[in-house]
Amino acid sequence: MNPLNTHYISDPGSLRSLCQRLRDSARIALDTEFVGEESFVPRLELIQVAAGDLCAVIDFPAVGSLDGLSELLHDTRIEKVVHAGRQDLELFYSHTGQVPGPIFDTQMAAAMVGYGTQVAYAHLVQRILGTKLDKSHTLSNWSQRPLSSEQIAYASEDVQFLLPVYEHLSNKLAALGRIEWVREELVRLGSK
Repeated sequence: MNPLNTHYISDPGSLRSLCQRLRDSARIALDTEFVGEESFVPRLELIQVAAGDLCAVIDFPAVGSLDGLSELLHDTRIEKVVHAGRQDLELFYSHTGQVPGPIFDTQMAAAMVGYGTQVAYAHLVQRILGTKLDKSHTLSNWSQRPLSSEQIAYASEDVQFLLPVYEHLSNKLAALGRIEWVREELVRLGSK
């Protein structure tokens, strides 16, 4: 699988253009990077999104708001695909007052098709797609600017494989007759 070309979004105009491109997507992959030390509510640093052949890393402090993106996050026609997304959803709730939806959590779906409970994203990507992710920036300081190209590449990997993983898991869930199980759990995850 070829990595997607990643766009680094660091101004409101670029964010508006990105949101325009994502508006007609059936689903988007979504992840965040944040700093949880020294504050009660973690500080949102990056938002990563992918759909089709598009991947973007949004520098939240540089952009300054979720204008435009919050519309997509709450558009019920667009499914948001996350992995172990509870903290991501809580961050979006703290910034918009709403939980994004509808949600599909690949970690939850993976548990329901036999990959084990709380399987790590990198492990799931390797098992399903045969791609080994570079996890050298797991403990990166996401608040330090400028971000290195390695940090941006690491952040983009967190979403660029989510949609192929989603497809695989959706097919397995359908074959096992477990789609409704996952939907019920995801409704609970999405309720605040």
